[in-house]
Amino acid sequence: MHRSVMFAMLLFALASNVVAAADVSASEQVLRDFGEDGYKIWASTEGQLTGDDIPDFAAVLERGSPDGNRREILAVYAGTANGFELISNSGQYCSARNWYNLDASGGSLFVEAVTSISTSITSNRLQFRYDDAAKDFRIIGEEYASESDEIDDTFRGSVNHLTGEATFSRVNAAGRKEVARRFELPATLLSGFDCTSWEYGRGQHVYIDTDLSVVE
Repeated sequence: MHRSVMFAMLLFALASNVVAAADVSASEQVLRDFGEDGYKIWASTEGQLTGDDIPDFAAVLERGSPDGNRREILAVYAGTANGFELISNSGQYCSARNWYNLDASGGSLFVEAVTSISTSITSNRLQFRYDDAAKDFRIIGEEYASESDEIDDTFRGSVNHLTGEATFSRVNAAGRKEVARRFELPATLLSGFDCTSWEYGRGQHVYIDTDLSVVE
C-alpha cells in the first residue's frame, strides 16, 4: 500500500512538471531568455511560421540605457508541446520612434517600424520567412515609405529579395515618377542581423528626389 501511494505521488509530480512546462507562456519564456539583459516586449504577434501547425511567437524587445538610447531586437520563438523555444534573434533591429506593427500570416512574419514627426511619417516593413535549410528566418521582402502631409509628398519602395525585382515611386506637386530595377541580393538571415549596418535595405537601392530625379 505504501509503495502504491508513493508511486501515485511520483506520477502526480511528473504530470505536474509536464503541465507546468506546457503552461510557460511566450512572454514568460522571453523574460527567462532576455530579462536579465533588461529587455521587455514592445510589440508581438502569434501565428504559424514554421509549418508544423503549432502557433509560433515573434516580438520586438526593447531595452533602455543610461544615455537615453534604446536598443531593439527581434526574437522569434517556435511553439512546442512544452511552451516556446527560441529559434533566432537579431542584433540591433531597425529602430522605430513611435511603434511597431507585427503580423504573422501566410507563413511569413511582417515587421513594420514606424516613425512619426510632426506632419511626416516614415516606415519600413521587412518580410521574413523560415528557411528550413538554414534553420533560421530569412528576409524575403522589404517595403518602405516616407510621407509628408505638409508638402503632399510620398516616396515608396518595394524590393523582392528572392527575385531581386524592385519598384520605386514618388508623387508630389512636381508630378509622379516610378522606376523598376533588378538587383542581385545576398541572403540575409535574422540571426545576428544588424539593421544599422545593413547595406541592402531602407531605400539604399534607389532614391527618387523631390524634383523627381533618380539617384542611384
